[in-house]
Amino acid sequence: MIQSRIFVVGCPRSGTTLLQSLIGAHPSVFAFPETHFLFPIIRKWGFTLPFVRSRRHLKSFVQLEQVGIDPKVAKWMSVKDYVQAFIQAFDEITLQQDRAIWSEKTPRHLLYIDTIERNVAAAKFIHIIRDGRDVVASLFKVTSEHPKEWGGARTLDQCIAMWNGDISLSLRHKVKPNHHYVLYSDLVAKPIDTLSSVCESIRIKYSEKMLANYPMVAERLIGSNESWKIETLSSISPSHSRNFLTYLTQDQQDYVCRRLKNHDTSSLT
Repeated sequence: MIQSRIFVVGCPRSGTTLLQSLIGAHPSVFAFPETHFLFPIIRKWGFTLPFVRSRRHLKSFVQLEQVGIDPKVAKWMSVKDYVQAFIQAFDEITLQQDRAIWSEKTPRHLLYIDTIERNVAAAKFIHIIRDGRDVVASLFKVTSEHPKEWGGARTLDQCIAMWNGDISLSLRHKVKPNHHYVLYSDLVAKPIDTLSSVCESIRIKYSEKMLANYPMVAERLIGSNESWKIETLSSISPSHSRNFLTYLTQDQQDYVCRRLKNHDTSSLT
């Protein structure tokens, strides 16, 4: 029986891959690759779009036909039927792995928390929040160096707008009991304490295997075309947070600081 369904969300380049790998290294949890199974297929008015991207992202562990979805009629399915078909598949795969909890990490599912909460029983959300300056610098760098994989390079203003919007979305849910928040700075500075708190939020005990085995989980989760995530395989270190100072010029740093919204995250942990 499935005990919990976890969704790791946050602004891209906030440390979602690292957090997902650490959670997935727990003996009770099965971690799925980044699926994007909601983001490309849900229209705002509640119907699904073609499944080309979903099929590409999901083919590593499940096919549409395996969950009873006929691609020819998929675009006419309701969001509820579509989501429940995949959740059932996630449940079955997790149980086959002798686990009671699964974790899915797609940063942009942050945009569809309300949809997930309406359609997924026992859904829990773990938000990871990183210093906006580092997120913006990292987004600016990775989209410039890998524009094809990211759908084009982002301007500095676009990166700033993404972080400002995403942090606002995350904080909207902070009063809900099924939402837990992790500060990236805490995760790299005091990983055992931070992971113990994460485990408590999903009602399992912290396991030393989370820190010992997370690189092996990360290796399984990182796609062959996601070279920018390789740093996840190295030791957890605050040095991963230096893009702001090393990649941006002083004028760019000043500009980012002026444009970022000032959000108080001190009450989240």
